[in-house]
Amino acid sequence: MKKLYAGLFLSLIFPAAYAATIYYNGVDGIIGVNWKLGTTWVGGVVPSAGDDVVFDSSHATVSSNSTFVWLNNAAGEKTIVNSITFVDNFFDANKRALRFTWGQENPVLEVTQDVVLKTDIKIGARGYAVVNEVGMYCGGTLDVKGNFICDYSNMVGYIGGASNATTTYGDFTGPLTNFYVGGNLELKSLAGLNINVGVNTYGSTVDINNPDVDVKGFILAGNTSAERGFLYLGAPATGNVSQVVACGGLSGFLGIRNAMNGKTGLTTIVLNVAAAQTVYHSYALSDDTNWDFNATSKMAVVMNGEGTQYLGYDNSSQLRFSGGITVNSGKLLVNGNAMGSNDTVYTHGDLEMNGGSFGIFNNQSGAGTFTFTDCYWKDGTIILGTYENTVDMLTFTGTFSVGVGEISDVVFSFEGDCSALLTQQKIIDCSDFSSDFTVDSFKADDAYIFGELYTAEFELKSDGLYMQYVAAVPEPAMFAIIFGFASFAFAFARRRR
Repeated sequence: MKKLYAGLFLSLIFPAAYAATIYYNGVDGIIGVNWKLGTTWVGGVVPSAGDDVVFDSSHATVSSNSTFVWLNNAAGEKTIVNSITFVDNFFDANKRALRFTWGQENPVLEVTQDVVLKTDIKIGARGYAVVNEVGMYCGGTLDVKGNFICDYSNMVGYIGGASNATTTYGDFTGPLTNFYVGGNLELKSLAGLNINVGVNTYGSTVDINNPDVDVKGFILAGNTSAERGFLYLGAPATGNVSQVVACGGLSGFLGIRNAMNGKTGLTTIVLNVAAAQTVYHSYALSDDTNWDFNATSKMAVVMNGEGTQYLGYDNSSQLRFSGGITVNSGKLLVNGNAMGSNDTVYTHGDLEMNGGSFGIFNNQSGAGTFTFTDCYWKDGTIILGTYENTVDMLTFTGTFSVGVGEISDVVFSFEGDCSALLTQQKIIDCSDFSSDFTVDSFKADDAYIFGELYTAEFELKSDGLYMQYVAAVPEPAMFAIIFGFASFAFAFARRRR
């Protein structure tokens, strides 16, 4: 027991032996400072696992020339620290960068807690002419176990460089191989972050289970336009790009757009929303840096969780992406009145339904619509809102056809005042339904309207699918019960006479 108390006492009075705050020192006039050298750090102590690393100009001795700190790791070697913080004043009148590797492939920088960026940064290309630069790049992995927080107004940060030249490890051009965040990727106060990771995967099969960027928590920003954040995906100087970005949901007033500048490529956003969670996203999802549709650089959305994700919750939101939507599970709802939702020039690509629910909502009166090219149906539910005399509608400019494998019925769920469906309404605008579908392929729950029971009736016409609620007709068994009750009542009345 005495040994136990002694160990506890020593752990309390000597915590610095196990963890410390290590400040960047820098060496004036030298380009290329080795992370592993004691002279790079105040006090001569190289950061290690458990240490908090801080970059600020009150400790750094650099006063003029550009200074770059690199992780001189062997291939696959890990550098582990507890946290990294870039303080507001670190970049005053200087150009400094944290280089990820020098001449070796795929090192790992692992941060067990948070990375906090309180200043303009560049995690990417070297760019001698650019002031305020931090680089983590050249083929490695940035693994943040906690949160990655961009906490600075009008920040323009870069992760992964500005090129897809993944073999140029001796220069400052290659992107990161992977970027992992165990908590949230948080963009505060109009902060902007560019991510160019995994671009070498272009042309290969999109693997949503092996993302290039994997955020276990939310990608989030503030809840108002004044607090919004910006995420720019894929920004190569040359060549085509492709990347998979997974997260636990998109939250807040957040703008996400491809930064491919018209190059051929695809960014797939995978929403792994946890069960029983509902996440609200407002503002923009876009194929293009100009917040618009693009014929070559596309953004796709995959719903892969068990919870609920709203896209474009604010009515001024922009949903201008054309790479398609796939729903595997959970519930994905899009704003049918968001800008770009009813665009007749560009569609949102294909809708692939493998399960779960997909639907339209809006926060104002009047129905909305959402336009796709083709539908590939396997299983799931379509949710449409009803508003006075109108109903939400899905539009398909191509074919409504079956997906791969055995298919289930197309089930509809209606939210709101269903009295609009007492008259026939078009709910799917499509002139080309596959012959696999008949009116019996479409189902909807019965509804009580004005206290009466109604059942759904569908009709396939040359321009789409129509539906209305009609008065429910009792089943034969119900007829027997009614007839039996009437006979009993008649017999009872005769006996009383």
